[in-house]
Amino acid sequence: MKFTIPCSLLVLTGGLLWGSADAASCCGIGSSRGAASSGIANRTAKITISGVTTGSNGKIEGTRKVSDPLNTVSRDHTTALSVGYGFAKNFSAELGANLKWSEKVISIGNPSSHVYRNNFGLGDGSAALRYTAFRYSVVRPGELTFGLQGTIPWGSVENTQDGARLPREMQAGSGAWAVSLSGYFDWNWPQSKVGFALSGDGTMRFLTPDEVDLGDTYSSSLTFVAGPFWNVRALLGSTYEYALQDVKKDGRVSLGTGGSKLNAVVGAEYEIASTGSVSGSFEFPLYRYANGLQTATGYVVNLSTIFTIKLPGTSEAESINLKELRSENDQEE
Repeated sequence: MKFTIPCSLLVLTGGLLWGSADAASCCGIGSSRGAASSGIANRTAKITISGVTTGSNGKIEGTRKVSDPLNTVSRDHTTALSVGYGFAKNFSAELGANLKWSEKVISIGNPSSHVYRNNFGLGDGSAALRYTAFRYSVVRPGELTFGLQGTIPWGSVENTQDGARLPREMQAGSGAWAVSLSGYFDWNWPQSKVGFALSGDGTMRFLTPDEVDLGDTYSSSLTFVAGPFWNVRALLGSTYEYALQDVKKDGRVSLGTGGSKLNAVVGAEYEIASTGSVSGSFEFPLYRYANGLQTATGYVVNLSTIFTIKLPGTSEAESINLKELRSENDQEE
């Protein structure tokens, strides 16, 4: 737990986290990480179902890819559900949970024999409170939201296979409470179909049951959005993540933890009327640095579906969104 106020403010004010200029006035872009940091309009409910697959192949140390005698290939699949509600003009709250399936294939010998490891279980939960400083209007065609989120470590960290405890990265849960501060900003240029989003977060993680102090993480990203064209928007951006090393209870640094990575992101979103969206994105590495020998992440696939429900009592001013503004601009042109 090494989180500091200066670092968190830097992330919140200068972070660029993957999001969308068309956040449908309440929920960000579906395939983006930044969507989780956007606000929700007053008296509006949001349901998000998302899936993330991360594939890894080989080992990396520093910036150098090193040979892996075991030829290890691993994949992590996470399916998450979150439910949010805008309970006041500028405030919203969300609760979430996820399921995680991890698999690892190790090839040994020549000709090789394969050892297969897998684990499936309920992951950690989350609870978030967000404050939206401003939301879409004719004067401000964008959104600015700040958030506070807590991770609830109810996911298992004790799963075993063949009598041995599975490694930490294959456990469904993290085993540690965590607190995150986030900032989200998106903007659409008037009378155009081009926008961008900036957002960032810093996460402070606490001790695990075996008294390992997990390293804090800082992430940011930038996305440009073009569209809609036939209800489809194109996404192009990048994500950056920096993680401090884990520290054991005796003060020693855990080898093979911490580092940084920069990914390029391409994706698309399809809008379903004015009630939701389906989106997806693909990430691939541009730069990676690992403190010690670590598994090299090769790709990340994000899929997401968002549904919004405007409840009775929502005023006309509160329900205005960027789609309506774009329609007005199109008519003027």
